[in-house]
Amino acid sequence: MKKVFSITLLVLLLGGLISAQENSSATAIAGGDARGASLGGNPNNPFLMDYNDVFTNPAYSLKYTDLLYVEAGNTFAPYRAKNQSIGWTMGMNDVAFGISIGHREGPMFAENSYGLGNVLFADADYMSFPTTEPQAPIQLYFGMKMGGMALGLSLYRSGFSQLNDGAGTDPLGSAIGAKKKSDFSDGQTGLKLGVLMGENTNLMIDGSVLFRINSVSYDFTDADTGAALKALSISATGIEIGVQGRAFYKMSDKLTLVPLVRFYTFGYEPEYTSTPAANPANTKPNKYGRTEIEVGVGANTKISSSTVSVGVSFQSIVLTNDATNLVGSVLNTTKQSQSMTDLPKVNIGAEIPFNSWLTGRIGYFRRFTTTTVTVEAPSPVAKTEVSMSSQTAYNPNLGRTAAEQELSFGLGLNFGGLSLNGYLADQFLADGPFIISGKARDLFGVLSLSFKF
Repeated sequence: MKKVFSITLLVLLLGGLISAQENSSATAIAGGDARGASLGGNPNNPFLMDYNDVFTNPAYSLKYTDLLYVEAGNTFAPYRAKNQSIGWTMGMNDVAFGISIGHREGPMFAENSYGLGNVLFADADYMSFPTTEPQAPIQLYFGMKMGGMALGLSLYRSGFSQLNDGAGTDPLGSAIGAKKKSDFSDGQTGLKLGVLMGENTNLMIDGSVLFRINSVSYDFTDADTGAALKALSISATGIEIGVQGRAFYKMSDKLTLVPLVRFYTFGYEPEYTSTPAANPANTKPNKYGRTEIEVGVGANTKISSSTVSVGVSFQSIVLTNDATNLVGSVLNTTKQSQSMTDLPKVNIGAEIPFNSWLTGRIGYFRRFTTTTVTVEAPSPVAKTEVSMSSQTAYNPNLGRTAAEQELSFGLGLNFGGLSLNGYLADQFLADGPFIISGKARDLFGVLSLSFKF
């Protein structure tokens, strides 16, 4: 598989070099996960503009037109090629159209979960039952300039389904034999609205809204008259709502202030029914959710030809799991929550052009986090609370642990309209290449490329 990726990238690189000679007016646009991670991002630095901003605010499709952008995945276990995606945006006068395939968003993908691996909160923001994730996420973009504003709209869709009737194995791992039938499906459907105002002035405002529906359904039937369980049904609908805003206030030719605010909420309540009824009074035993709030400010400054960005934020992430149990004939609910408070969260990045075709990057990312777990059981059980300092990883984490996240390095290569960007793995810098250390380390942990036509 790696050979296929390498050959594909080589072909794209050679094609880009040839095209660049034929189209010398094209100027490369650096960006992607590799650039963001290298500049102290998590994985993207929210205080810097990047073509990845189109995934948050579709109005950026008007800013990055006639651009092909590719994420070649990353070499950090366990996700690897799951992070691959490709996108294309086309502009015509004051209108832009675009498509992206493979960009994994939302709570149905493991790398976007803070709760995964936590016994109490594993399902708080990882809505995948069972762990069969939606396939081939697709986004369609549309942008239009109206007066002094740029307006954007994107539609998002991904899904998976599996039907086993009389044979095979269902997503729960059970064998489906004669007289048994299993029908499973999951999916995401959503939209984003965005606006850019004052793009060519000293104060540019960037705002967007997200609304997405995540759904899971599972139906099992057994027509065998001797079966203990003849039918089981599970369904859940999770709603995501997000709002974000940034401003780029150009105080001088060398200094830009970037305040930002972000709010996100997600929740769902799985419903279980069976025939014969196992527990008719308690069909919704858990209610899950996640809420985020972030407020911060950054400063971007020019030092000679280099750009340095420093940003600090306050961030609160709360995961919830309200568990309901049937005790006798009474339903008792235990409220459980995990809050992660970052004060502050730090993003620092420096982008240093060595010459017209080579750029170096260095970054630092750190969350100074206090994690508190609270359990409120019905009376007379006393409320419990445990609080501790922690070092919290990226999200999406690209497979990195907290110990690997702080310092980041990267390189960018530009040839005509082609930009090839890599995150330089700190393991490679620490251990050296295989011929010296005897340890197999990847040079680039994340690889992104784009081509401006």
